Amino acid sequence: MKNRAFSLLSVALLFFWISSCTSKKEHKDSTSVDLSLVGDSLAMLAQATLLKNVSEAIQAGGTVHAIDFCHTKAGFLTDSIGTATGYSIQRITDKPRNPGNSLMAAETELFSQIREDLLNQKAEPHYLLEDDMGGVVFYKPIVLGMPTCLKCHGQPGVDIDSATIEKLAERYPNDAATGYSLGQLRGLWKIQKL
Repeated sequence: MKNRAFSLLSVALLFFWISSCTSKKEHKDSTSVDLSLVGDSLAMLAQATLLKNVSEAIQAGGTVHAIDFCHTKAGFLTDSIGTATGYSIQRITDKPRNPGNSLMAAETELFSQIREDLLNQKAEPHYLLEDDMGGVVFYKPIVLGMPTCLKCHGQPGVDIDSATIEKLAERYPNDAATGYSLGQLRGLWKIQKL
């Protein structure tokens, strides 16, 4: 209960901060600057919230239990943070576990560019692109940075144990989100104003 109250307080404080940043701006360049700040804050909050909850699920019942948590609650967590702040928050990737997290055709070039930037140690903290409607979309790389992540996203039979492999096959029959190593690009946070 204490953790939930802290999460709610974090979202409320972020919402008020976002409101104060965006209500004072009038033109598109300012919106881009605001989305850089807001997007980064939202991505960090969403990432911290997911990692905290996945870690708790692993502690409660191992990686198999965490898969069930991710399957039923991960999307809800990011959606609730986004809805509370007036932004759409998504995780997208070229190798999705959940097909709803697939890249749009227009995002494949950006994803390849970010992967190349990471390999050349030239990655930006975030990227801003204009969408088809003239709005600005924020993208932030998600890089595998913790060994725990490999328990579900690493090499099957090496990093991922057989019980976890079976549970992944049950929950995500078309899973493509394995075979990663630490430091690799796993996906992108995609954030835009609702």
